Amino acid sequence: MSAADTKKRPRARILRSKSGCRTCRIRKVKCDERHPACGKCASTGRTCEWFAPESPPVVQETSIERRRVLPLVDATILERRSFDFFASRTVRDLAWLFDSDLWEFTILQLSQSEKALRHAAVALSSLQEAEETYGMPISKDRAGDVRHRFAARHYNLAIHYLSEGMCAGAENARLTTLVTCLVFIHIELLRGRYEESLTHLRSGLQILEGGKAASSGNNDELEDEILKAFQKLDLQAAHFGEPTPRPRLVLDEADRTTPGGSSLPPFTSISEAKDQCDILMSKNFHFIASCVEQTPQERAQNDQQLVARQAELTDLHHVYLNALFKLANSQAELSPKDRRGAMMLRAHLIASSIHLAACLAPNSNILFDQHLAGFKDIVALAESLISDFSTPTSSPETPGRKIITKERMPTFLTDWGVVLPLYFVAIKCRDSPTRHAALNALDSWRHREGFWDSALAHKIASQVVKMEEVGILGSGAVKIYDDVDGDVGNEPRSYLGTSTRSSSGKKKKAVAVREPVEADELPGQVRIGNTFVQISEDQQHITVTLTRKLWNGGEGEIQPGVAQDDEEGWVTENYQLTL
Repeated sequence: MSAADTKKRPRARILRSKSGCRTCRIRKVKCDERHPACGKCASTGRTCEWFAPESPPVVQETSIERRRVLPLVDATILERRSFDFFASRTVRDLAWLFDSDLWEFTILQLSQSEKALRHAAVALSSLQEAEETYGMPISKDRAGDVRHRFAARHYNLAIHYLSEGMCAGAENARLTTLVTCLVFIHIELLRGRYEESLTHLRSGLQILEGGKAASSGNNDELEDEILKAFQKLDLQAAHFGEPTPRPRLVLDEADRTTPGGSSLPPFTSISEAKDQCDILMSKNFHFIASCVEQTPQERAQNDQQLVARQAELTDLHHVYLNALFKLANSQAELSPKDRRGAMMLRAHLIASSIHLAACLAPNSNILFDQHLAGFKDIVALAESLISDFSTPTSSPETPGRKIITKERMPTFLTDWGVVLPLYFVAIKCRDSPTRHAALNALDSWRHREGFWDSALAHKIASQVVKMEEVGILGSGAVKIYDDVDGDVGNEPRSYLGTSTRSSSGKKKKAVAVREPVEADELPGQVRIGNTFVQISEDQQHITVTLTRKLWNGGEGEIQPGVAQDDEEGWVTENYQLTL
């Protein structure tokens, strides 16, 4: 026998039918699918058995069918790869602790048929993947990165197809516009362009405030989901773009915002808790904003009503915190996702209650010092939530043994998480170990939560802590004065922060005066507040305008250029710092 004959010949590939009879499937032979008896069974005398036809599932008619996400048609390899990343990673990160049919079903399915939304999804996922490779630094538009350029091209295509559909009066143009606008907001946030994000947010809110279009009941349900998504972003954006934090969308007072009675809990599940807490914190923001905007004379005139409203909101915070605690410790075991959601909501409610308690206080600095226990609780909850991503779990192969598994931490959320409460602790708490623990927790998880960038929040809070604990010397801060003419300047593009009023109630334009600081203060004798952040057009510079309150003790003369504050014993200086 020749050597060639001894070589192993490749086996011929046998093609088998996927819908053949049961007998041929068991014998693993090709079936010709002839009825009632196929050729193979007839020729061998076997009984030809067929699988029972599957009855079609009963599906309720909906405006968007819930089906398996199919691969994109007429798309390039890079587009398909980015859309796969969007479907498998981006939508899960955005939803995170609270399931979202809007992101996990609706947007995925609409992307199959709506070109504008498909290109927007490709752009968003490409940006997220690029930022993850950089380690989620402070978000900015990186024109030199090929994935950012790829995202920009598809972003422009999305705008083109959206405008084309609106001009042509396409079916469901209103819903497509709202959903695509929602994706546009997140694209601009990953590019670090807050003003553009706020523009898209205001446009979407304007469409929603215009009322629902004539549509089916199913589309009404979809529009309600879209409204909730905009409400969440509106709550986050309360600290951005405006001098006074205030949500732009007023939630309906007819919603169930208060418990029906003392014996009834305000919610019975984490998803219900999230909706109710969003409404409560929205009302809290509106109340605090109204307090800040009132002059001392107006406050004194409305003191009784303001105190009564503050007490009402404070009681609601306590009721919600108790209900969350009972829900988290109930006999019914919560899933890991719900347990984390409960921790996150508790941290936000505690921070919101502390902020509420200080809004009417004549000396908020002293009042914040009285809430050290609350600040510590916020840090402990945030640390528990972050550490919960690396906990002992049972392996399916070894159910009796515990192994350490590291769960991937999401990098881009549409809802808020831990950044806002940790930032609040870092800039308001005067206990050094607690505020540094908050900074460490912020730095341990680099990610975005809608408008909140953990890297940028950590950088600003670290500078505030350093200026309070170490001093202002060597920080590069420049003292600024109000314009003597009192002209009102243009509002800067801001990241977050609030501004105070002058004694006349008018906002004044800040004029930078480069002046060296002659002497530094002792730690504990200074408070930093009213941080207002401006990001340059080229995104290369971050300018922080802040107020420094220096303890004067009521003794000695006040230096020129320093206005005496309403709080006795404190003087106020304004500084500007470039990061």
